[in-house]
Amino acid sequence: MITQESRLESWNYLLSQEIVSCWIEEESELPSFNQFLGLINILNVEADDKLFEEVASTLREIQSSNKTQLSLDKLIYIQEHLSEWYFEIYLKKLAFQFQSPRIEIRDKFKNFLNSFWLEASPKYALDFASKIESFLLSLDKKYKQEKPTLLNQENGGKKSYDSLIYKIILGKYNIGDKHENTNKVLLHIYKCKIKAEICDLKIQIISAIIRDNQLIIQELIESNSFLSNLQEKFSIETQKNNLLLSILFEQMCLVKTPDNFKKELEEHLGTPLNRWGSCGYINIDEIKNILLKKLSAITQDIYDQLIQELKIEVEANRTGNPNPKTVFLNPDINQHLVAINGNLKKTMLMNE
Repeated sequence: MITQESRLESWNYLLSQEIVSCWIEEESELPSFNQFLGLINILNVEADDKLFEEVASTLREIQSSNKTQLSLDKLIYIQEHLSEWYFEIYLKKLAFQFQSPRIEIRDKFKNFLNSFWLEASPKYALDFASKIESFLLSLDKKYKQEKPTLLNQENGGKKSYDSLIYKIILGKYNIGDKHENTNKVLLHIYKCKIKAEICDLKIQIISAIIRDNQLIIQELIESNSFLSNLQEKFSIETQKNNLLLSILFEQMCLVKTPDNFKKELEEHLGTPLNRWGSCGYINIDEIKNILLKKLSAITQDIYDQLIQELKIEVEANRTGNPNPKTVFLNPDINQHLVAINGNLKKTMLMNE
């Protein structure tokens, strides 16, 4: 004979399993992916003409500063001073220009992550964070593929420049006739350099926010695993009965919902649910025992109410009076209650 104690224990495990399932998979409201794209929009902005105009302007200044006639020595002077300006001044300026956007993007991205990942169910939060990671990795791949292409173009420009100089030395070209060409090739070289450098700066920003996102993903993976193991702890103690579960769950939610249980446990543990898996001081047995304890009073009330209504039904059948309206036995609430177990009513009454 099934005792009242064992029946209630089975109910507690059945409900606990469903509560944890709700915690893992409950549909959650998430920000739109377009909001994320808006945060990193600067990464899609191509280098504008102003960046290249500064190189052209500097090239003209260097040429004007050397008053000597155009010669190979002057071309070498221009090339060396332009290179010196680029590495000692321009690159630092470019890095500084990206410093503020890099900090701003990362701060905004962290706030964006914090806007949903601790509140959403771990499954939905993990799916969304994984979608973000896939996009960021594709963007990272794009710029990493683009950078060597630009460097190859730069090397091609250098070869063209060296070829021009060599032919001028051999006397095949007149230095005056090819002066404009040497300027164009130099500008092409530095345009490729700048684009490659901007690619590298974008890669650094992307790498930083990928790391931030991966930290969240790791915590969500650990919490998903933690909750799945917790769910398994409950499932091995009872056989799932969908009809019984739907009735018990409906009655439980009139008193306390899965979200209520989650908030109580988060407050008790001092940690959001999506961090339980990564917190070394929280263990599965602790959550299991707390949840079972919180459910015990609720399932006891449900049991007492059902027994009372079964007694009312038996008395109504004995006297021939119509059944009074009750919570469990009212066909409008659940016409299939008797299908829970063919002998459930008799067993409960016998236990009383």
